[in-house]
Amino acid sequence: MHPARGGESIFAETLEVELERVRGALRQIAGPDASERDIQHAALGVLGQCVLYLYARNPDSERGRDFCRSVARRITEFSLGGLERLRAPVVGE
Repeated sequence: MHPARGGESIFAETLEVELERVRGALRQIAGPDASERDIQHAALGVLGQCVLYLYARNPDSERGRDFCRSVARRITEFSLGGLERLRAPVVGE
């Protein structure tokens, strides 16, 4: 018996809903020239950062609104920089 498998299914279903939300926002930001592959990778990167901040924090730290806003700001700035890079021409192409 593998009790974690049921949890994986719930997590995957929940994650897919969030992933689609993030993909939709990224499509609007990145513009029509962004490939679905780039959008998918960017969305996974954004959600990966969120999960990492959620689970890798100091257990003694607070997770109040200020913390959440600060993390959201950092993830946004980093991700927007990555999207900007995707729009730039690649050297050698």
